[in-house]
Amino acid sequence: MDDEVVMYWNWTEFCSTGVRPFAGDSNDLLPCFQEIVLQIPIYTIFATISAYKFGSYTRSVLRDVLQLRLLYLRIGVTIVLAQLPIWKIFVFHHTGVKLYPVDVLVVAAECLMWAVHVGYLLSKRRFGGLSHRSSLCMNVAWLAVVVLDMVWLRTSINYDWWPWSLVTVIFDLIYGLTLIPTGNAVLATTRYPSATEDESLLGNRYTYFHFEMNETHLGHAQDEASYPSRFIFSWVDPLITKGIAGGLKKIEDLFDLPDALNITQLSERLQVCISQTKTLFWALHKGFGREFYLIGILRFTADIAGFAGPLLLGGLLKQQNENDNGETSWSPYLYALGLCATSWLCKH
Repeated sequence: MDDEVVMYWNWTEFCSTGVRPFAGDSNDLLPCFQEIVLQIPIYTIFATISAYKFGSYTRSVLRDVLQLRLLYLRIGVTIVLAQLPIWKIFVFHHTGVKLYPVDVLVVAAECLMWAVHVGYLLSKRRFGGLSHRSSLCMNVAWLAVVVLDMVWLRTSINYDWWPWSLVTVIFDLIYGLTLIPTGNAVLATTRYPSATEDESLLGNRYTYFHFEMNETHLGHAQDEASYPSRFIFSWVDPLITKGIAGGLKKIEDLFDLPDALNITQLSERLQVCISQTKTLFWALHKGFGREFYLIGILRFTADIAGFAGPLLLGGLLKQQNENDNGETSWSPYLYALGLCATSWLCKH
């Protein structure tokens, strides 16, 4: 019988300090922990969002000169950010700096991330929304990348390669400055050439219907929104984009009420229930039973959470004063977690 071959994964060979988050004498995050646990996943998420947005645009837009200049400046900054890791690792290799596999992996992920983002920005010149800025999820992912670059700069102060981190942060800030101006854009309709007299009526061509895009109609609010969209309120993005573009002039520019909140239907439904039961409570029970009781339960839960918030805050401060002697206790974390939960319940 052949001997079994057992393979073990050694984190210290992949990176010098493995996945330990902190050094023994410092509160700074170790470089290996940042690369393995933070940078590679965030870079992957940002590249995935850029690739999805790159291929999902179908609306053609006409942008003004300001928006186009901002996009071209952003493209130039992104190209530099994509090249910086390659230059850095090339210099490190020729100066004799020891490189670990994780360093090469991070450089590849960072270059791929910015390269895909360049393609997205190139497509955004003629396609996308009326705003030259990206969507909310992409802006959040980009902000996470900037925060990681700043943390990396804070860590690299103790090393000789801190100028590379400083240059990266500077270009991140320039990228952020291009998001401040607004500019203007309008939706463009695609026009197809009409047939001439010498063309065959039954030729091998397609006939298109021409629909004029209505920029002012947003549809019904939440009707087609998924549960994650309702939870994080991403269904409001079209309204925010329209407001940034200056398209909110009258009440018709807002969302239409969902069918479930139609005033006429609700009024008729309540009148029928009142005529059948003669009391308001039983009318609400019969016409809006589930919604009526669920709203009451949620309101009661929110009120209880509002009373519990100050109590949990007092307990947290008390635990902080009692644990000044250096002993480790999980009670403050539990109080903080409960305080976050009650704050979330009160706001939702």
